[in-house]
Amino acid sequence: MANPQTGWVFELLGEVFERALRGGHLAEANRMLELAAVQVEVRLGESRALEGSTLAALSSLALRLAQAQGDIHWLRWVLGVHDRCAAMLSSELVAQLEGISSLPFRWAACRELASFLEHWRAAHAARATHGEHALAHRLSVLSALEAAAENAQQGAAEHWLAASSTLS
Repeated sequence: MANPQTGWVFELLGEVFERALRGGHLAEANRMLELAAVQVEVRLGESRALEGSTLAALSSLALRLAQAQGDIHWLRWVLGVHDRCAAMLSSELVAQLEGISSLPFRWAACRELASFLEHWRAAHAARATHGEHALAHRLSVLSALEAAAENAQQGAAEHWLAASSTLS
């Protein structure tokens, strides 16, 4: 049975984290996130589910701290937890990743994300049902057809423009 107080623990740690980060106390924010990470590891170690909203909130905090510190340690933690939960990154987290402005941090994050995505795709493909494989195949064929149609349409338009310019 899930402990109803666990959500409050994460919420309280998040509030203390926010105050510490806003005040520029990175060591304190790091300590709060370490405490939350221990709770996450305990839950996952006991094969207890982590709510999607909790995972998203902690991931966002961890990414903010990683950026503030200029260190990808917490990004690696985020990706590892998502991997263990077989969860894709939320759209909010992806937007947060897109907003990274520090080029060295962005490049390091991209390397980590490439590894995560490669592993996630392989794991997802291994878990996918025959129907999901068939759907993925159909979608890839449709995408190829769409690209071919766009190319043909663009080629026809260019041909028409070239022909009309020679008539003028």
